Amino acid sequence: MDDLIKKLIEVDRTARKSVENAAGARVAAVRELDEKKQKLREENDREFLEQSEEMKKAALSELEETEKTIAEKEKEVVARLSAVFEENCDRWVNEAVENIING
Repeated sequence: MDDLIKKLIEVDRTARKSVENAAGARVAAVRELDEKKQKLREENDREFLEQSEEMKKAALSELEETEKTIAEKEKEVVARLSAVFEENCDRWVNEAVENIING
């Protein structure tokens, strides 16, 4: 009977050690998963920032091109208006003076 009790006690000790080992393995696994999750977050954040910077650069480049196009069109319009003014200035002044005088 003592042998049976000793075997039961030994089985219980072995089972407790297995449970402790399993608990330790669980804690280690949870820690490892947390570390992997943190690394993934950091990598995703880094990729997001890189993509954001690329998008920002592309948007700024597009904006600069649009500004250049607008500036060129503005110069063309100013040049055309100046040409029309130069061509018609004397006539407009004469018409204005004639309208004032002739009323």
